[in-house]
Amino acid sequence: MLFQKGVINRAILFEKLSQALIAIGDVLPRMDLSADLYKTEYMEATLSRLYTHIIRFLRRCVQWYNKSPIGRLCSAITSPFELVYQDLVEQVQLCSKLVDDLASAGARAEIRRIRTLTERNHTEIIGLNLKLLEGQKSIEAKVVQMLQVASSTKSITERVSDKVCSIRTSGYRLELHGVIQSLKPDVLPDMALLKVQSFVRRDLVPSLPSPDEQEVRNTIMDWALGKSRSLLVVQVGLRAQKQAKELATNVIEHLRLSGQCVFWNLSSNLAPPCAHTLTNLFKGIIFQALQSSSNAFSSFAEQLNLSKIHDPHTEREWADLICMLFTKLPTAFVIIETDGLRVSDPYDPDWSKRLFEHVQYIVDRSIAAGCDLKLLLILYGNSHRCCATATSSQNVRIATLRPPVLVPPRLRHVVCRSNSFAKDWKMPRPKGRL
Repeated sequence: MLFQKGVINRAILFEKLSQALIAIGDVLPRMDLSADLYKTEYMEATLSRLYTHIIRFLRRCVQWYNKSPIGRLCSAITSPFELVYQDLVEQVQLCSKLVDDLASAGARAEIRRIRTLTERNHTEIIGLNLKLLEGQKSIEAKVVQMLQVASSTKSITERVSDKVCSIRTSGYRLELHGVIQSLKPDVLPDMALLKVQSFVRRDLVPSLPSPDEQEVRNTIMDWALGKSRSLLVVQVGLRAQKQAKELATNVIEHLRLSGQCVFWNLSSNLAPPCAHTLTNLFKGIIFQALQSSSNAFSSFAEQLNLSKIHDPHTEREWADLICMLFTKLPTAFVIIETDGLRVSDPYDPDWSKRLFEHVQYIVDRSIAAGCDLKLLLILYGNSHRCCATATSSQNVRIATLRPPVLVPPRLRHVVCRSNSFAKDWKMPRPKGRL
């Protein structure tokens, strides 16, 4: 009978110890959170007492568990849960309740502090609103006063506005003059044209017409009349410089006589060899565009700032500036003759490739912007290899001008009398163009 009672008491003790351990396991995470959130002296003291009671309870549990089975059976009879463990479990519950109460009090204190800060901020906001209303009223009064003054001095304002407009116009003219002077080439385009024309007239060595000369002439006719592609590349042999320069000057003269807006770059021995660069070529075209249309400067005064013009720029940036100026022109013709570029730097094999890419970029962008641009590019010798694959482009056409056949000295007097080597590059006035 005693053994049966011990077994029952041990089962009851084991059950209650398990329940107490589960309750302690549920309490500990909540206690850790409270300890992290509310680090006060009262919280530390309460948690210390709580952990002390838990340790004492666990120590008694370990002592009971380390006994032999007979010892645990006897201990369940002589030392039941209510006598040995109940007081520690109640202390753990009491300390955990104190921790929860301290956490609740801390939360209420924080809420009160937040409310106090909110009321203070609300008071400050009300004061700021009052100051803003006062400032707004003061500004309204000053605006009314200014309007009264402006209405009373309207005539003076109008005169000042006229003066300001005239000063602005004068400033634009001065800045435009400075920009044009900074872009001014060593040899003016008109002087280069006269020099090349003089060179062509001085060459009196007669030659027979080239077999493809008529084809080139017809191609240029179609290009000028708008029946051909916008970019025309004429490939010229190395012994045909005179014919190429004559071709370029005749095209320029006839376009000018027909009232077209034409810009050009001609190689002249008046300029030093170092002056023949792609950058100077583009700057010369910009110089001519600003001379022909000063309205473009007023439209792009920020981009054409004198300080920006003096800064170093890449070739593509100069090409972008040309495209920007051409957006203000309905139609334009550009003739570029590259003999000077070929001679100035023979060790730069990529200059022709870069030039072709730039002019194709200028033509495509200008046409997309609404400018009917026609560009004639004359390349010499092997420099035209860069555009060998350009025939597939919609805006590019390639023509070839081979060197002429020189007349033998014994027949030159006959040819001169018959005038069989005279060239006729006259072009009809383009229809539908200014």
